[in-house]
Amino acid sequence: RAVNDAEPLEEVLNRVAAHACELIGFEFCAVMLADEQRQRLYIAGCSGLTPHYLARVSGGHSLQIHPPSAALDTPAARAYREERTVVVPGTSSAARLRASAPPCTRSTSTTTTASCCPPATWTT
Repeated sequence: RAVNDAEPLEEVLNRVAAHACELIGFEFCAVMLADEQRQRLYIAGCSGLTPHYLARVSGGHSLQIHPPSAALDTPAARAYREERTVVVPGTSSAARLRASAPPCTRSTSTTTTASCCPPATWTT
């Protein structure tokens, strides 16, 4: 309904992220889009992410879709490239994932789970 109401895209995607958090039980979520060159993913809408985190992953620090090495790859970029959901169990023990703060995580007493979903496609 919001898309048909000509609501600004960022507001629609923020609401999508908030609903995803509610449905999945995550504390925060990001809706990421590819840039025009399809080189990087950027956060176009979110729920629960701090301004500090958003500043870290915006601009030149956005996620590369085709990173130069496997060490720089991310679950979100993999989900985009492979057009499938990528679930990363036990991210609380993965230092690199903690450092990059995956967009969607759910914490339990012993572990954290991240889920990155493939891109949605539209036809007009």
